[in-house]
Amino acid sequence: MLSYRIPRFKDQYLFDNIKIAKGNTVNDLQRGTTSIFDEIDFDSFLTDNKTLSFIIMRNDSVLYERYFYDTLTHPTTPIFSISKSFVSLLLGIAIDDGYIKDLKEPITNYIPELDQLNEITLEMLLNMCSGMNSGGVLKSADIYFSTNLKETIMDYNIKKETTTEYSYDNINTLLLCMAIERAIDTNIVSYLENEVWQKAGMSHDATWSVDSEENKQVKGFCGINVAPIDLVRFGSIYLHDGFYNGTQIVPKEWVNESFTKYNKPKDENGHYYSYSWRITDKNAYVAVGLMGQYVYIEPDKNIVVVRTG
Repeated sequence: MLSYRIPRFKDQYLFDNIKIAKGNTVNDLQRGTTSIFDEIDFDSFLTDNKTLSFIIMRNDSVLYERYFYDTLTHPTTPIFSISKSFVSLLLGIAIDDGYIKDLKEPITNYIPELDQLNEITLEMLLNMCSGMNSGGVLKSADIYFSTNLKETIMDYNIKKETTTEYSYDNINTLLLCMAIERAIDTNIVSYLENEVWQKAGMSHDATWSVDSEENKQVKGFCGINVAPIDLVRFGSIYLHDGFYNGTQIVPKEWVNESFTKYNKPKDENGHYYSYSWRITDKNAYVAVGLMGQYVYIEPDKNIVVVRTG
């Protein structure tokens, strides 16, 4: 098992998972062309940089869509921490549905057995400002490969005082995921399927990895395995202020707040970290996953770019 101790593409087949079924009707995307790469060998550039897929949409039309290596033999690809942005989306929906009152609530309103976390709010977890301390790389590996996540999180250390200092840690989103499940009283995968996947008209079934077949705790901080073209649809939900495929999937107010920079921390690259998204100085929004997974949204140019690698 030592060969499995680092995250990799084939983890989607290593872990047990729950299916996210597409609906009966697919939201067909418009197709167009572009000449912006005519004078350069862009495909070679992408393959040289170990790109698996690269898709550009502008003005709701797919202008460039390429797949490399053996990507097309796999119906889905793991998106690692882009999954956190999906959890953020589901949190916004759960608040709008009335399952959760607001972001100022303590996590213990939903997971009362974690009474030592009574000062930590949902908002702190969402913005990675909870003061949680996982214990470094080895502990991060423990949570990633855990077969009993509810047991594993009890081994985490808590700083003496909560702070508003940004500190990225997977346990924040795992706890958010667990809180959403307690609030909606169902599996978060079903919630994603019903409230997002089928309403948005996703084109492929997806999966969400769980810790084990026995426990079925979703790996909320990662674990979604999805067709890259459906990441374009995901980005389009945010590009269009939550209104997509003829329905308001998430409130416009949630999208606006997600991309607001005031009083928000910055990550190690100097980007604002807000509601599980990165915000660049040019007001572009990026969902980021390990090993080069990106959903890039630039509203001023009406662009969504997806890269997996």
